[in-house]
Amino acid sequence: MQKTTDTLNDSLSVHPGWGKIFQHAQKELRLQSLFDSWRTTPSNRLYLEDLRNDLYALTDPKQTIPFISKCAKSVNPFTFGCFSLLFWTSPCIKTALKNSEDYSILMSTPIHLQSQTMDNGDIEIWFIDNETTHHSPTVTHLGTLLYILTLSEMLQRLIDHPVPPLAIELVSPEFTDKQLDTIRHISNVSLSTNKTQNKLCVPYELLQIGNPYYDEEVYHSQLDLVRAKASVLKKNDIITNIFKYLDSMHDLTTVSAETTANYLAMSVRTLNRKLNNQNTSYRDVLTNYRIEKSLRLLSDNSLNVTEIAFQLGFGDVSSFSRAFKGWTGTTPLKLRNT
Repeated sequence: MQKTTDTLNDSLSVHPGWGKIFQHAQKELRLQSLFDSWRTTPSNRLYLEDLRNDLYALTDPKQTIPFISKCAKSVNPFTFGCFSLLFWTSPCIKTALKNSEDYSILMSTPIHLQSQTMDNGDIEIWFIDNETTHHSPTVTHLGTLLYILTLSEMLQRLIDHPVPPLAIELVSPEFTDKQLDTIRHISNVSLSTNKTQNKLCVPYELLQIGNPYYDEEVYHSQLDLVRAKASVLKKNDIITNIFKYLDSMHDLTTVSAETTANYLAMSVRTLNRKLNNQNTSYRDVLTNYRIEKSLRLLSDNSLNVTEIAFQLGFGDVSSFSRAFKGWTGTTPLKLRNT
């Protein structure tokens, strides 16, 4: 059962499909939900805080990973409405992943996806959390793991033959060896922890596979719906609007909270309040933007690292390289040569 509250907006909200797979796993494992109902936003999205509290309340340490794995395994083409239907009917694996990146706001406003194509053709999908560690985040290491496992499961469902385990890298070290073994066994993935970014790694060979469920008519009808729904969310999302402003700048040398607030037609105080409501800050939004843009720029071999550093607002290459290594665990040049 769900109840709507007018005090919530779509910040820190998720697609109601996450509630569906929660309920399915609860029934399968005979677990009780803490809440009689989940609150919904006026646009019928679920309030992430409720799901997080449920996740921690209904599981003990022995139940946590089986519950998350059961959630991911229960996903189907209708779980996330037009988003999952678009994924299931995409022409190929590569297109399905690209759509997942472009319209990830439908799945979750706090986490967005960013892809990076490696020199060997493999694709890494980065799960970037808008929230910051000095707040009490609503997205936790368990929630991030659930998202990654669910996308991995959706991807593997499109392939009509056995595939090698997909590689997942997790930032959090808070998983035991036994828990990791359970995930590997259930979800056909290989996992490593204590990394700099949360990633799903998809090999080049899989990207070339056509989708046996491709349906041109259904695909294009769902694409129109997904674009429309994502457009509404992005229009009202403060972080998306900040990114839009930063995208409009040739470089970031002159941007600040003041210039950003002026672009958004609000005071700096209002900007900071809105960001605080999403468990983040202007500084951390700018850092996330730099991470995403650096990946995009580094994939363009016509740009040298000096130019990229300037566009991102760094005074010199060494400052950019140090920051980039802190974000990713490697240097810009090493990433390019991967």
